[in-house]
Amino acid sequence: MTDGPHKSLPMNRACKKLADRAWGESYSTHEIAELAPRALMKDADMGAIKMLKSSLQPNEQHALFGSAFDKLRSCLRQIQQNFPGSAFVDRLISEASRHINKGINCIQSILESTLKGRYGAISSGITEHALRRADSNAASRYESRLSAASESIDFTSIANGLLNPQNRIGRLNSTKKTGLDDGVELP
Repeated sequence: MTDGPHKSLPMNRACKKLADRAWGESYSTHEIAELAPRALMKDADMGAIKMLKSSLQPNEQHALFGSAFDKLRSCLRQIQQNFPGSAFVDRLISEASRHINKGINCIQSILESTLKGRYGAISSGITEHALRRADSNAASRYESRLSAASESIDFTSIANGLLNPQNRIGRLNSTKKTGLDDGVELP
C-alpha cells in the first residue's frame, strides 16, 4: 500500500491533502476549498508575521521620527534576513513593500494578498507535479478544480486567524462527513 499519488509532492501534509481532494472527482470545489485554510496556515511563518505586525503598529516612535517608512523598510530587510529561503516570507515582504504606502497599519491587506499569492503558488506546484507525474489532462483537471475552489476561499478569515491565533483553532479541522457521528435514527 502506498501513500497515494502525491507522496513525492514537495509540500507539507496539508497541501498533499489538498492535492488529493483536487484529484478526486467525488469532492466538490467547496470541499477542496475547506482544506485551503489549513494548507495556508501550515505554509505561513508566524514569527515573520509577528515581526511585521509589531513593526507596523503605530507607536510613539512613528510620531517622533519622520522617517517611519525608512524604519519599516529596514525592518522588512531584517525579517527577510531572519527567515532566509521561506517562500511565504518572500511573498510577505513583497506584499508589504507594495502596501506600505497605503498606511502604517495595513497588516490585514498585506496578509490577504500574501495568502492569495501563496494559494496560487501552491496550486501551481500541485499542477506542475501532476504534469510531471501524469499528463497534461491531469494537470488541467487540477488547475481547473483548484482555481474553481479559490472562488470560495475566505482569505480574510484566514488572515484574521493568523493575526489572532487564539481564534483559529476551530478552523483548522475540516469537516468529515462520515455519517457515523449521527448514530442510529430513533423512532
